[in-house]
Amino acid sequence: MKAKNMLDEAGIPYTYSDVVKDSAALYRMIPEVKAHIGLKTPVTVPQIWLEGEYIGGADNLEKWLKDRSHAQTPDNVVDFGERMLLNALKIQTKSPQY
Repeated sequence: MKAKNMLDEAGIPYTYSDVVKDSAALYRMIPEVKAHIGLKTPVTVPQIWLEGEYIGGADNLEKWLKDRSHAQTPDNVVDFGERMLLNALKIQTKSPQY
């Protein structure tokens, strides 16, 4: 439930598969997870994929969400495109002239 709550709070849509109740989903999940974690590592739940990327469990999701939030442009920044951004950076890096 921790992972579902984090995704809900982040506003990220997801599809939930209960591998305890749906054995077919469990048998589809195990080989996919084992390819990432290794054959000898036990598979735990939840196992999370987002945007085609294997995330792992809830702790990994928490880290992914933190990293993602730092990589996003704050919503109070206007995107004028690459050229305007480069010009703005050039202006900001010039020394003030008095």
